[in-house]
Amino acid sequence: MPFFRGEHRSLSIWFHLEPSSPIPIYAQIAEQVKRAVAGGILLPGDQLPSVRELAMKLRINPNTVARAYLELEREGVVATQRGRGTFVADGIRALPEVEREREVKGDIERALVKARDYGIKGEKVRALFAGAMRRLFVKSAKQPSKPPRSEE
Repeated sequence: MPFFRGEHRSLSIWFHLEPSSPIPIYAQIAEQVKRAVAGGILLPGDQLPSVRELAMKLRINPNTVARAYLELEREGVVATQRGRGTFVADGIRALPEVEREREVKGDIERALVKARDYGIKGEKVRALFAGAMRRLFVKSAKQPSKPPRSEE
């Protein structure tokens, strides 16, 4: 689900929440913010949506968003400025592309090992992978992979 902010800069954060996941919603939000920072989509000084705004956009309890932001603040990813909002902390940098690719490759390999261990045949794995690609990338192809940024 998108969130757009900024009068002078357009910043788009896409959240994909899985309510049926064993991972709590607040942890999903925190992880996706961390990945946006690691991917260079969110930069130091970028403002995150307010707790209330994000809760309304995602149709979740504001306490869930507040918990995610608190977790991010504890980890040093964001800093909250009373009365101004929550911002990506200074000194936070994107991971190099090669490192991001290495992590994704490892995740793919672990998923393939799991499929093999479950006895799922190669053709079925390809079909599952293709379906996931269509759902996640064809949909996002209509959206910029890295939002346009303009400085003023």
